[in-house]
Amino acid sequence: MGGESERRKRLRVSDSVYGTREDGTNGHIRITGVPLPEIDKLTDLRKKREMRFKVLAFEQEQRAAYSRRGLKKFRIRQSV
Repeated sequence: MGGESERRKRLRVSDSVYGTREDGTNGHIRITGVPLPEIDKLTDLRKKREMRFKVLAFEQEQRAAYSRRGLKKFRIRQSV
């Protein structure tokens, strides 16, 4: 188990960002933590799937609208 904590210490990274602190003041904030690339991968995958779903939903709506227009033309021709 000691090896695991040593490995985590080596993986720890620090970064400085500009933002608002908890007390409401603005300034540079030091962030320290362990990067989790698997979470980043899952987040990216989820975003890609959401975008693909939106594209498919849009395409489906376009097909439905095209079909409705075609049916209206067919009904007009039939009634004449």
